[in-house]
Amino acid sequence: MTEPGKKIALGIVRKHRLWEFFLANKLGFEWDKVHVIAEELEHVSSDELISRLDLFLGNPSFDPHGDPIPDRNGKIPQVKQLNLLSLPLSQQATVSSVTNQTGEMLDMLKHYGIGLGTVLRIIKRFDFDGSLEIRVAKQPPCIITEQVAKTYSSIMQRTQHKDNSLSEVHGTVDTTNGKPGWRKALSFLGPAYLVSVGYMDPGNWATDLAGGSRFGYQLIWVLLMSNLMALLLQGLSARLGIVRGRDLAQANREEYPKMVNFFLYLLAEIAIAACDLAEVLGMAIGIQLLTGLPLVWGVSITVLDTFLLLYLQRLGIRRLEAFIITLVAIIGISFLIEIIMAKPAITEIAGGFIPGPLSNDALYIAIGIIGATVMPHNLYLHSALVQTRKIDRTDAGIRQAIKFNRIDSTIALNLAFFVNAAILIVAATVFYKAVTLMLRRSRKLTASCLISWDNWHRSCSRLP
Repeated sequence: MTEPGKKIALGIVRKHRLWEFFLANKLGFEWDKVHVIAEELEHVSSDELISRLDLFLGNPSFDPHGDPIPDRNGKIPQVKQLNLLSLPLSQQATVSSVTNQTGEMLDMLKHYGIGLGTVLRIIKRFDFDGSLEIRVAKQPPCIITEQVAKTYSSIMQRTQHKDNSLSEVHGTVDTTNGKPGWRKALSFLGPAYLVSVGYMDPGNWATDLAGGSRFGYQLIWVLLMSNLMALLLQGLSARLGIVRGRDLAQANREEYPKMVNFFLYLLAEIAIAACDLAEVLGMAIGIQLLTGLPLVWGVSITVLDTFLLLYLQRLGIRRLEAFIITLVAIIGISFLIEIIMAKPAITEIAGGFIPGPLSNDALYIAIGIIGATVMPHNLYLHSALVQTRKIDRTDAGIRQAIKFNRIDSTIALNLAFFVNAAILIVAATVFYKAVTLMLRRSRKLTASCLISWDNWHRSCSRLP
């Protein structure tokens, strides 16, 4: 078959299986009746209709019979399946496909209570005639002959499937329950605050302190530009999760070759390790400054953070979000108090938003600020976190989810910008201006001493 012919054939298969999925899952048709109706609907020629149908159904990968659905580019999901006859004893399996779709076969499956997604296991294999004793879910065991088992050879165990992002909390926050406007908006708020923590970690604090203490308010505009970059990238990441229902890692796996994905994986691991190093050491140093505890013990305590977050996630994503938002609020209020105590000059702060030429040292700090603000693992995380919301998969529902997540990202990331700007402003006011003032006073004192010494020397030289 030629490439154009193959493309047309895959397009027809895609239409047919999408219609089957729609008929079975949205209209409630029995899975043994959808094939005939889908054969009539597959001749609809509107590509826009099929694209919207795919989006409305949530980009399914398999039809009601377990057959893979080609994507819009003609790629067919690759799955590994295990024949029922080859299934080991006591091994639990999930029915994922049925290739023999005759009415008699489907009636027999219905009689035994077997359908797609049915969990079964082989209890015993009888060697004298090859028959099998199977248990379907919690039903009593039943015996099928080898001949029937061969017919059932079309029933497979899917060992690789379309995984959900953060499967423990995927779609656990229902936004489709008809809440009023402000309550509906609040149901979308949360994911961006978890992401915003990555924008106010010890790496950011280090670059902000260095920039403010060495260059005053000169680098505030760099913080603003990096925040705008973060808003753009995080917005695109959230759109990926909402529209396609895939996180960035899954999208990469599906679209790129294995070597490219392996390279991206290495880069992500290196970035995560480098950032975690700053977090672990930053917390250990903070604990030492507050309590005098040695760094080794401080590093050991940071391990508890991971277990705490995993525990909160088990309680539900909303509790984890509430915990993180509380911490972010504490940080924001603390730096607001510090700004009030430092009493910076508003006009000088406003001047820092005007871009200007940078020295080599200032450029080095500016690159550090951008690097500490725009981090790749936040993009992977955000595209997964937005999928904790169960949304209406219609065009209007998806647009609404994008709008509310844009609001969520804007508030959370601007709060992170405020924290970073506050760190830089406090450092500039307390350290840079204080040091500058001290240097000026020391210069005046030195000049005064030199003048006094010169006058004393002249007076002495006039003595007889």
